Amino acid sequence: MGVNLVNVIFGMKVRQARLEAGLTVTEFASRCNLSPSYVTDIEKGRKYPRADKIMRMAEVLGKDYDDLVSIKLDSSLAHLESALASDILRGFPFEEFGLEASDLVTLLTRDPVKISALIHGILDIIRWYDLKEEDFLRAALRAYQEIHDNYFAEIEDAAIAFRQSIGRRYGCEDDIPLSQTRLETILAREYGIEIDASRLVREPLLSEFRSVFAPAGPRLYINPRLRSNQVKFLIARELGYRYLDLKERSLTSPPHEITSFQQLLNDFKAAYFGGALIMPQGPMLEDLKQVFSLTRWQPQPF
Repeated sequence: MGVNLVNVIFGMKVRQARLEAGLTVTEFASRCNLSPSYVTDIEKGRKYPRADKIMRMAEVLGKDYDDLVSIKLDSSLAHLESALASDILRGFPFEEFGLEASDLVTLLTRDPVKISALIHGILDIIRWYDLKEEDFLRAALRAYQEIHDNYFAEIEDAAIAFRQSIGRRYGCEDDIPLSQTRLETILAREYGIEIDASRLVREPLLSEFRSVFAPAGPRLYINPRLRSNQVKFLIARELGYRYLDLKERSLTSPPHEITSFQQLLNDFKAAYFGGALIMPQGPMLEDLKQVFSLTRWQPQPF
């Protein structure tokens, strides 16, 4: 969910002016011949009214029309304008944390000058440490993982469903672990993706990547220097992209660039699926129960 700069700033100005005028949402809506729910949507940046409605709102608020629709803020709030226009904020995954980008309006209008000062300090820290958008997206992913205790039941269930459906067709539903050959066969027959395990080392610009996915083909190039368990994971992860229908993704491992949180999140989901496919939850839990039921330390079972 992106932040619409024009909508958010307009909503912030309307809400701030309404509060200064001492009007409730219901009172303001009544004077403007609008519904309270519509005014709320405007203030939260979800909707932008027509010109005739803006003129009526400006009249009720005692504001100039041009000032109300301008995206320019007072000099004391300049840092709010910079933050709202930043790629970092526009790409922040509010919905993944149960928030709406429009919730910013309520926060920003609570005390705009103080919030602007806070953002000024944050922007200074960003400059001092030369932080990039990628750093914020990675931090957002870590926070997303932490609030879920790094456990995602829906992906675990998807891995189980994969074994029960596709795995059954290839006679490997109960194979633990799944062999590399089985994974390669499923990738090729189910999704038409062939594997090339030799070319990467012959390409100087690509030889340091663990894998490169070429949509045209399609073909998965895997670095031959990798160990067999690493190769198996990369194939299982590619199956995750396909089975979970994850469109926005990195084409290289590690990622050559990160352009959005959705890309980073999809990469994580595919990797999680790959791990769940190779190490099924059920047998893993049973093994752990046996280890922790031992009355004395035994390194081999562990």
